[in-house]
Amino acid sequence: MDTEERQTGDRQVGSTLYIHFSDADCVCEEGYTNTPPGSPWRCVVPMQATLQLEISLEVLFPLVPELARELANGLLLLQSQVRIVGANAVDPDLDQTDVNADFVPLHQVFDNSTAVLLASRLWTQQVILDKLLFGPSYKVVCVQYPGENSYCGNCLGCSMLGIRTRIL
Repeated sequence: MDTEERQTGDRQVGSTLYIHFSDADCVCEEGYTNTPPGSPWRCVVPMQATLQLEISLEVLFPLVPELARELANGLLLLQSQVRIVGANAVDPDLDQTDVNADFVPLHQVFDNSTAVLLASRLWTQQVILDKLLFGPSYKVVCVQYPGENSYCGNCLGCSMLGIRTRIL
């Protein structure tokens, strides 16, 4: 990967510019998110995933912090690296909910092996969620990260990661 360091501390990796801020109060552009406290990098591109849980949207709301904890534990991340950024009832079955989560790197980007590990743990459902809270099972709808293939629907490109394709 072509990396260029700028005098300001900004860093360009490929076509993505990562901006280094000394001020903790920073607003990131669309598609970027803030890093957890303590990181010198403020705006980074998160890995994004959509999971389909077998619980209603109303049941999910009070469980969002627990879901973030369980995702962090299952993905070997800090809890501050997991953000639940959205949820929608699945129409017409309102007893299912699509949950959008961001997984935030502590540095500018996840290295390739970490990105592959995260995607693999999600697609092979190695992330164990409490069945009493989040339903008997969950589906992985989509995993996306720049620089990697997007793994949506039937996990296109998963064979490259050694992940068996599953039709959802």
